[in-house]
Amino acid sequence: MIKVKTLQDVIEIDQSCIQYFGILKEHKKSQEPVKIQIEEQILRRIDQFIRSMKGQQPSKFQKPLPSGKLSDILNDQEYQFMKTIERNQMGVFIKAAQTLNCAHLYELCKVAVAAYLISRTTSEMINELKLNYEYNDEEEKRIQNNYKDIINK
Repeated sequence: MIKVKTLQDVIEIDQSCIQYFGILKEHKKSQEPVKIQIEEQILRRIDQFIRSMKGQQPSKFQKPLPSGKLSDILNDQEYQFMKTIERNQMGVFIKAAQTLNCAHLYELCKVAVAAYLISRTTSEMINELKLNYEYNDEEEKRIQNNYKDIINK
């Protein structure tokens, strides 16, 4: 086990999971807790996910994504984890992935954001994200036409 000092407390991460966290690889022989700027609850969720992935290969992602449905893109374990992250928390998980230097989680977050974007029209995003923006059908058609090669529904 390696000790990690989160924003709230010291927790232990299993040695078998350290390989997924670049920042912890650098400190695996240290007796002192590794200090990271991540909330304890977030790190525990990430650690639990990484443990659940033992023995499974991370998904390989086609570019552009074939679909906006995460269930079509991710393996079941990844999909179940990503379903637990609310849209307003995605930035926290992206930052945590960067802080931990966890490439797998970072890729999952990027794919989740991309899938969200390609599965909605601009007007749907404006409404869902409660953006203050005047938008009309003509502008939607212009966007759909200009970006038809990258917008897959």
